Amino acid sequence: MAIEKIENVNSGTKYDNVERYLIGAYQGHIYRSDEMYKKIRKIIYARFNQSVEHEIDVSIANEVFFEIVRRVETENKVQLPFSSIDNFEEEFINFMNSIRNMSVDKRVKAIDSVVNINWKNPTTSIYNELRGYIADRMEKIMVLLYQELERDPANEKLEKYKVFEEGRNNEPSDNNEPSDNNELERSLTNGKNESEMIWPDIKSFGNDSLEFDGRTIEEIEKEKEKENQKPQEELDYKEMINFIEMLPELSSIFITKTKYLSKVLKLREKALVEAIRESNPNFITELNELINNHDSSEIKYYYHGAPSLEKALQIAEEGLYMKDRDINSTAKSELSVSQILDYAYGHDGLGRYAIVVIAVPKNYSVVENNYNKDKIIVGSGQGTEQEEFHPNYVIPSQWLIGIIDKEERKFLPNPNYKDITKPITIQRDEGRA
Repeated sequence: MAIEKIENVNSGTKYDNVERYLIGAYQGHIYRSDEMYKKIRKIIYARFNQSVEHEIDVSIANEVFFEIVRRVETENKVQLPFSSIDNFEEEFINFMNSIRNMSVDKRVKAIDSVVNINWKNPTTSIYNELRGYIADRMEKIMVLLYQELERDPANEKLEKYKVFEEGRNNEPSDNNEPSDNNELERSLTNGKNESEMIWPDIKSFGNDSLEFDGRTIEEIEKEKEKENQKPQEELDYKEMINFIEMLPELSSIFITKTKYLSKVLKLREKALVEAIRESNPNFITELNELINNHDSSEIKYYYHGAPSLEKALQIAEEGLYMKDRDINSTAKSELSVSQILDYAYGHDGLGRYAIVVIAVPKNYSVVENNYNKDKIIVGSGQGTEQEEFHPNYVIPSQWLIGIIDKEERKFLPNPNYKDITKPITIQRDEGRA
């Protein structure tokens, strides 16, 4: 499947709130022609008593990009053919289309070196590194904007640079009458009180930013604490100005990801299956037979990620105990072979080593009430918390087809499973008339 160029359809973002607008960088939504960008840029320059009337040096964006590419190449021991931000889309397409010419064992690493959207996958990628670079400086920009408002609400230098509220068409307000800095504050806070705001904190960028940042919350908090201990005078105005100048160019790289991600993911799925098939063809055959050996309109297969093979074997023998009745809270349905290979759920990466396969007939609930009052399990069913609790529900062992052992790469059938897809033979009782 060749990837062909898609013409750009984006022309800017119409967000009228500074925080939402800046976070649009991760979707390629920052443009130099945006009115909001122009206002933010003026405020940053005014904060450092710098003139905005100068020639824009976009080469600094390429320098950052090259540094990231070189870091990824060194870390992953790969060669990436990217020469500049301007040529990134064309080179991205050519690189992805050349993947099939690589040896099977190198294809997945090559793709992940550019686009790695799975935060549990340790492979360093261009997009992860770029996102982390932007996130670190985005936080400083947001702090700076808010601090400037607090520092001097009546700052005359900001008077002509006020960020006013915008209409639906991203056009400035017609009200040109003098006003206080409440307009700037409303735009920065989107009408919220300070107590209601989600101001610059790594968490304010959502779980998605944590996934790409590659650091733990504890590490992020320690770094922030060190940063906060620095005197305000140490803030490097050149870093802030350079960042706001290169932001549209850095953001443009994310447009390519947004446009081609679905095709790249399909390319990766195929590469992953081919890599495992080359090293262990029997495992791929077993997974294909498992997936294709049932009519999904009559019986649905669910996949529950276990923390270890030992735990999976225990579940197969005793049944799957659950906190909630909804099976979707602890299992995913109808996965493909590549999705099974990639399965790792929650912060603990449940399913990385073993997966329990569950059969659920149409119009039938396999979940039962748990009457074993002595049963205590650890976990939340989501893989995000570790706590002991009494499970309210259980899926009996008879509905558990077997275990996918991802370390040894083999399928282990559960002897307790009652295959309802096979006909039941009723033997005649000769002792009765």
